[in-house]
Amino acid sequence: MKNITAIFLLMISSLVCFSQKKENIHLSGAVYSDLGELLKNGFLTFKRNRHHVSTVTDSLGNFKVSGLQKGMYKVHFEIMKGYYYVDTTVKVSKNSNIGRLIFRVVK
Repeated sequence: MKNITAIFLLMISSLVCFSQKKENIHLSGAVYSDLGELLKNGFLTFKRNRHHVSTVTDSLGNFKVSGLQKGMYKVHFEIMKGYYYVDTTVKVSKNSNIGRLIFRVVK
């Protein structure tokens, strides 16, 4: 239990740091595998022109997205069901039903 709490706090502090610096977060690969696991316990909602798109994550934090077209998306996601929120902007560079997304944290 202590291990899980430590991982959770580490990820939260990392996200706070990213949000202050406005750096890119690539939610893919082993570096963010724990974040991918945390996101399984929350949800992701994509919005564009009032259309909602569902998403799922795998253990590496890759997002399999259906219904996204090329463009910019405002994104809100919740980690651990209510404990932390991050607003991001997502750029989708090609029309694809499944893909990896790069998140830029914005205030």
